This record gives sequence, structure tokens and C-alpha cells, in this order.
Amino acid sequence: MLQKKTSLLPYTIFLWLLLSAAFLGGATPDVASAGAYICGDGYPAIPIEACDDGNTADGDGCSSICEIENGWTCTNPAGIVASGSVCVPTATPTPEPTATPTPEPTAT
Repeated sequence: MLQKKTSLLPYTIFLWLLLSAAFLGGATPDVASAGAYICGDGYPAIPIEACDDGNTADGDGCSSICEIENGWTCTNPAGIVASGSVCVPTATPTPEPTATPTPEPTAT
């Protein structure tokens, strides 16, 4: 009787993810394709979340609904699964100095 060969790759990947989650304090990465994602957990579910910095506070570049706020740029260092988005303020142009008129001397 012939036995079917079973690939251990799926089991190896599952075990690796399980152990990785244990070392990350029980956190598990978002799975965008499965629709399981949580805004504010520090795992950006690309393309569903534009950013995820690990909190749900507004004003730090990544909004409470995981959208990049105006005036900020956010990156996900490790791609789809990262340890949180890094958001920095967008550089604003320095205004040109304006010349102040010099008062004309008065005759005495």
C-alpha cells in the first residue's frame, strides 16, 4: 500500500507563527486577507490600515482609525507585518524672511 507524502511546510509555518507570537508577548499579527485586523495593535494590516503605531491616539501621525494624518508621513519598516508604523511630521517649508522698511531720517 502506498502512503501519501505529507508536506511539513504548513505545520512549520504555523509553529513558527505561534512561537513568534509567544515571544512577542502574546500579540499576533494582523491577517488582512482573512479580514482579521485591529487598529491600534501595532501590526499594520496593509492595505486595510494605512498605518498602525500601536495606539488609538490622534495627533501622533497615525489616527485613531489607522489613517495617516495631515502633515505626517508614516512608514512600515518591515513591510506588511511590522512592530508598528513610524510616523514623523512632514517637513514644512521655511518662510522667506520679509524685508522691513528702514525709516527715513527726519530733518532737524
